[in-house]
Amino acid sequence: MRIIKQVTALSIEKEDAALDQEEVAHAVIARLEAEGHSAYLVGGCVRDKLMNRSVKDYDVTTSALPEQVIASFARTLPTGLQHGTVTVVIQGTPVEVTTFRTESKYEDHRRPASVTFVPELREDLQRRDFTINAIAMERSGRLIDPYGGRTDIERKVIRCVGDAHERFEEDALRMLRCLRFASNYMFSIEEGTWLALLDKAPLLRHIAMERVEAELTKMIAGTDPLRALRLLARSGLLRHTKIPLGAFAERIALAASEHPDPPSQQTASSVKEREELPERLHRWTELSGDVMRWAFLFAAVQLSPEEAAQGMMALVFPRRKSDRIVKLLEFKQVIDREINSIAGTSELSDEKLNMFFKKQALRYGKSNAQDWLAINALLVTFRGPYARLYVRLSDSGAQWLEEIALWDRTELAVTGAEIADALGREAGPWTAQMLDRLLAEAALQGTENDKSRLILLAQQYGKELEMP
Repeated sequence: MRIIKQVTALSIEKEDAALDQEEVAHAVIARLEAEGHSAYLVGGCVRDKLMNRSVKDYDVTTSALPEQVIASFARTLPTGLQHGTVTVVIQGTPVEVTTFRTESKYEDHRRPASVTFVPELREDLQRRDFTINAIAMERSGRLIDPYGGRTDIERKVIRCVGDAHERFEEDALRMLRCLRFASNYMFSIEEGTWLALLDKAPLLRHIAMERVEAELTKMIAGTDPLRALRLLARSGLLRHTKIPLGAFAERIALAASEHPDPPSQQTASSVKEREELPERLHRWTELSGDVMRWAFLFAAVQLSPEEAAQGMMALVFPRRKSDRIVKLLEFKQVIDREINSIAGTSELSDEKLNMFFKKQALRYGKSNAQDWLAINALLVTFRGPYARLYVRLSDSGAQWLEEIALWDRTELAVTGAEIADALGREAGPWTAQMLDRLLAEAALQGTENDKSRLILLAQQYGKELEMP
């Protein structure tokens, strides 16, 4: 009891002390224990601590009912009272506290129709998805592990709690979570769990596409995305989504080298491509951020911007993210087309390649050009007969970007209104065209960014543009 009082005083009563989430979680447990309840760390935070991984969120499970939790702390948020969850906030740091519970039959293969609060921890742990997530920890560090989760962590195995068929039947999203844990932690999947996943794969059609996208993105941004692709291909899960993924799912299978073309459709280049693709994808982890990794995957499996956009729309990608990815693929497409059209007939000089690349960089923006260069560096030996040109872009592209003097119309020394006034015409769509042309002159041709000089150029160009 002395330790409980010390933690409670330090963590709750001293408002001037800064606390991290682990301290808050232990303070919450201490307060609940002091009031006669049992309480433990549970789930992912325990798993990650046992695996020596950084812990993102600390969750507490308790015998205290939600109203008792609310009564025990000065500031709480009713996060999910119907499921027994209350968020306790101490000195600005939140920790979710959930009452021990069992769950009724799942009616939509995603969430239980109702929950029942129970007094025993073991009953709560029994409802969880995988053994590695069904471990609780006392403040002392002692584990409560009735389903062998710690042993499975040591063996590097993903295994369902109890009957795997029932766990996936209850919540079909667990099948994607299974693949994510296996790929991100580089664990194997226990045979019974894998067979149940294959059997229940069609249930994925009940899961909202937003949730599918979230799990896929965590795999793509994870430790071993190529392993994730292979597990997705072998499981066939992406064939059972609520909205068909079409070319997207087919190219995932290609990336995993799971479904080679029949011999009659194979060529020397297609065989070489299939052999090299996994090797290229092994460098995936050199890219940071899910946007870059998605763009690299789509580029590597040669999805067009339109095909990628269609797949991302089906998966309900956040609009801002999908727009960035499409821009990168469009940048790649225009570079590929230019190199293939010119390089086949004549040698593309450094000067021509330099100017073409700068024009496209100005069109798509500096950040997109820089991101494309990072992706190109990983694909550069995977480009066929014109690989040398992509190597030149990788070698010189960053320097060429630094040579661009201006990147945006707003950096020009003249405005659209001033151009319209100087030409004695009403502003309109032509004004944007004129500013773009002036930007190209100032950014790429060395024209001085001077108001008078730009107006003179605008008057010269005005004769060439259709204007009211």
